[in-house]
Amino acid sequence: MIRCNHFKWIRSYWLVVLILAFEIHFLGCVHLPEVSKKKAPPSFVIIEDIPRPFTAGEIIQMSTGRAIAFEEMMEDLRRARIVYVGETHINRAHHDIQLKVLQGLFEKNRSVRVGMEMFDRSYQSVLDQWSNGGFNEETFLKKVNWKENWSFDFRLYRGILNFIRENHISLTALNVPPKIVRKVATSGLASLTEKERTRIAGDIDLSDPGHRAFVEKRFAEHDTEDLHGFENFYEAQCVWDDSMAESVAEIVNSDKEGSPIVVFAGNGHIEKFGIPKRVQRRTNVSYITVMPASVGSTVKQTAADYIWVTKATKMPRHPLIGIRIKPIPEGGGLIVEGVMPGSPAESAGIKENDILMAIDDRPVSSVSDIHNVILGPESAPSHLFQIKRGEETLELTVTPRRADDKE
Repeated sequence: MIRCNHFKWIRSYWLVVLILAFEIHFLGCVHLPEVSKKKAPPSFVIIEDIPRPFTAGEIIQMSTGRAIAFEEMMEDLRRARIVYVGETHINRAHHDIQLKVLQGLFEKNRSVRVGMEMFDRSYQSVLDQWSNGGFNEETFLKKVNWKENWSFDFRLYRGILNFIRENHISLTALNVPPKIVRKVATSGLASLTEKERTRIAGDIDLSDPGHRAFVEKRFAEHDTEDLHGFENFYEAQCVWDDSMAESVAEIVNSDKEGSPIVVFAGNGHIEKFGIPKRVQRRTNVSYITVMPASVGSTVKQTAADYIWVTKATKMPRHPLIGIRIKPIPEGGGLIVEGVMPGSPAESAGIKENDILMAIDDRPVSSVSDIHNVILGPESAPSHLFQIKRGEETLELTVTPRRADDKE
């Protein structure tokens, strides 16, 4: 049995992990032969049926097999009603591409609209307020329950969401609540209650042989001991894709002015048998797909209309503080259960059994609260930790160790 180290992080979210794995191998979990340290890291992407490899920064027009300039691609994208831009969720370069495409479309048409996989429909009112300039980042993340519902590092999406907010771009939630998708994967579509059925697409297509083969291949590549058979899992994937497609179609049908729409979703969802073809079934409008692909990948020529080759960058690591904490059941801070030797916390004087009350005068009662301070857009190099130790209250300055700091 093959497992990736990241699986233990989300054991209770096994379904989300496995489905997200389809988006060009979730968290980079690709089982390749071990490579000698002497060999150079991958430096190109191979596209099947095209003789030459492509390096980071190149944009390949798949219909011709040639590399083209960004503006040439944008001229084509501006002629489409819907532009789908994929991602591998943890690759910062992919999110940079998404933002660049959005900016290029917005530059020529300020009525552009955005749909995102990262939010489910129940948070639409929150997204509306964000687009209108409401909420600060901390409040927004709490209201959309980012840590629990999406969980990927918000820093990867900050540029996109800030651009949307600053320019008052209409933002639509495409997804359905994860618990519904998990239930379908466990017990099948028939297990949904009448109320749950109203929260997914009214029409679920299970008949596409190409899509079935794609999902079945990915299903076989991953540990599936917690799942209840491929059929339920395939139904869950179709619920996911068709529900997002229905959301995109609703944007099209509600906008009589023909505003361009850009959709951000995982690479597996923007393959044509994923969201695009299912949107076409509901409303026949022009579309183009752009798939970022990291060096080291092999991509089918039919995967997208454009492939944009990127470096294999990873998720930025959180700054190290060096404490293990747990919430106080009745509220009122976080108990420090342990302090890592040689860590910034130990250097600052934090000790086991201290109670962390606040950081920079902002009360904390969860890991999310700490992240909101340490990773916020206005985060400083050092932070003032308010600590309660017995009857004493202390203020200790902690300088987190950043990923690029020398140890």
